[in-house]
Amino acid sequence: MTIRAGLLHISGEADARALVAQLTGLEPGRIAIEHLCSHCGSPEHGAPILLVDGEYAPQRISISHTPHWLAVAITDGEHPERHVGIDIETLKRVARHDVAGIVYTSDEADAVAGLPATQQAAAATLVWTAKEAVTKSLGIGLRADLTDFECSVVGPVLDQCTVTYPEGESVVHFHSPSPGVMAAVATSSDEQVVWLSWRRH
Repeated sequence: MTIRAGLLHISGEADARALVAQLTGLEPGRIAIEHLCSHCGSPEHGAPILLVDGEYAPQRISISHTPHWLAVAITDGEHPERHVGIDIETLKRVARHDVAGIVYTSDEADAVAGLPATQQAAAATLVWTAKEAVTKSLGIGLRADLTDFECSVVGPVLDQCTVTYPEGESVVHFHSPSPGVMAAVATSSDEQVVWLSWRRH
């Protein structure tokens, strides 16, 4: 399975459909995105669902936002049972919050603390985006206890890592579309991830 991940600079709410169109080659008017919360059943939030020409598509998608970036990951549809999760975050936003107590396992906390101070924000951002991407791929979002998830390696610069959790493990691929910005895509196995970025001025 191949996953295409699109990253768009300066986005608005309507951009997700346009970005899916860019990734699939479909006309934006053929695309709709619904949401469904697996926890409460609400269509107002929860995992995104792709529709093409009014029909549910076999591709699985995931969407993430920061104030200046939109990220979409989409599967090729060959394995509809497989899911994907994406997260995008800035180092500055993560550094403004004390994520250690809600994100790190003890081993991760030790690994980050052992890094030079100038590298800790980048490492924290990688851990955060990896775990959020995994919880999205599992359809549970941030209801999960992130300390139950553990990254196989912690560092300021990574291409990928494995995240283990009580029910299994996921492979996470990382990409930085711009300095200070980190995106992560979580998959159920070591699928290929193709990263595409656009900047809007």
